[in-house]
Amino acid sequence: MLRATPLLALTLALLACDSKPDAEAADKAGGDAKSVAASGAKAVAGEAGGALSEEARFDKKLRKEACALLTPKMVADAFGVPAGELKQMKVGGCLYKRKSGEEIVEASIMTVRVHDSEKRAAAWFANATKNRTKEEVGKQLEEIKKRAQGHEKIDTKQKKETAGKVVDLVGGMTPDEGFQYEDVPGVGDEARVNVGDGKVRVRLDNLTFAVTAYQGKRAPEPDFSQAVGDSQKMVAMAQAAAKRHMKETAPKRRQDATKLAKAIVAALE
Repeated sequence: MLRATPLLALTLALLACDSKPDAEAADKAGGDAKSVAASGAKAVAGEAGGALSEEARFDKKLRKEACALLTPKMVADAFGVPAGELKQMKVGGCLYKRKSGEEIVEASIMTVRVHDSEKRAAAWFANATKNRTKEEVGKQLEEIKKRAQGHEKIDTKQKKETAGKVVDLVGGMTPDEGFQYEDVPGVGDEARVNVGDGKVRVRLDNLTFAVTAYQGKRAPEPDFSQAVGDSQKMVAMAQAAAKRHMKETAPKRRQDATKLAKAIVAALE
């Protein structure tokens, strides 16, 4: 299993093209989304990505405040669970998880980007939610693998192998039909959902982000009895089981992610 290490975080960041605090403490320290966004649309000197246009609504600093955009309270309110029981993780964004018996609650906000202008955000969003075949996705992942393994911080053979495994793992999870998107009305300025996994991407002015959420039964554990000692077969079985569960639960994931995305947008309005 790949653990949440700085190397993994870096590789995930490259994949997105874009430490575990206590949930309650993070909620208090991070503030709410509205207060973080209230710094306005002024240029942030010295930050990568260029200066914001005068018309841009959200400040670049917001991209580092994923857990302020999606707080434990927001997740708890959306799914009727105690905020204190949510495990919070910061890997490429802000993720939450809660397990209780056979039920699981998962929620995340990822790929938080503050673009230089609304026009650039709209262009990025259109490309990010473009329908792609599995073959097209495969070619993109190969390019990302090269970029990841050539990154200055991935400077040893072991790190390069690990980065390659992360990208390959994503490739193994790509559905046979590739990535297909549909519009989600009533969320931000525009929103589209990946019909295969229920992930909802949102654009609000010059801000874009992706939301995932699911409350329901946990994925059944594969029967590894026929693959003892064969790690590759076990990985393949686990990926196949995860794909099946994702496909079966995609409509519910879409529903839950849309609910959470609306809550995030409402907090920013």
